[in-house]
Amino acid sequence: VNVDYTPIFRYSSVYKRINDKRNPNDLIVLFGYGLENTVSTIDMLVKIKDELKMFDKILLKFHPASKINKGVIEKYLRYRLPKEFLQIDGTLEDSLKTVRIGVCGATGAAVELVCHGIPVIVSGGRNSLTMNYLALKEEHYLWRLCFNECELKESLKDLNRILQEKPGLVKEKAEEFRKSYFNENSEQYFKNYIVN
Repeated sequence: VNVDYTPIFRYSSVYKRINDKRNPNDLIVLFGYGLENTVSTIDMLVKIKDELKMFDKILLKFHPASKINKGVIEKYLRYRLPKEFLQIDGTLEDSLKTVRIGVCGATGAAVELVCHGIPVIVSGGRNSLTMNYLALKEEHYLWRLCFNECELKESLKDLNRILQEKPGLVKEKAEEFRKSYFNENSEQYFKNYIVN
């Protein structure tokens, strides 16, 4: 069996320098395209909204292939989300400049955050299987898996503390993670991708 690399189309941003603000302090919440996990994640965040005051902004980024947005969620939940919960659009890369920690539903974007040295909390499905894209190479400094608001609150506090006390270690672990899964694009990988 001959195994080699192909170009990293979906994750091409993992080798771009993004998080360049000195003290990023926003929380980004990335959602997959499923309504159940989106509602569950937002519900957990609303329940711990007082704990989220450690962040400047709570950025909500809905999956681009989904028809879910802040208005749909508010209609479904039958209440308005806190004003600090800001829906953002645009590319993920553009959104990361001010991000300190990420919370992700079942989305592969969690991998991108980790590669950029942004710790991630994966919001597990309470009544369904959880797509944990980060499970293969477990790293306590880079991500956590949470199923309820208590676990989420503790993980946010712990990851924030780690970022304050050991920022270099988080970057080092992120680099190790990236090297475990990705190689920088090269012409050879495109040749591997195209079959003669």
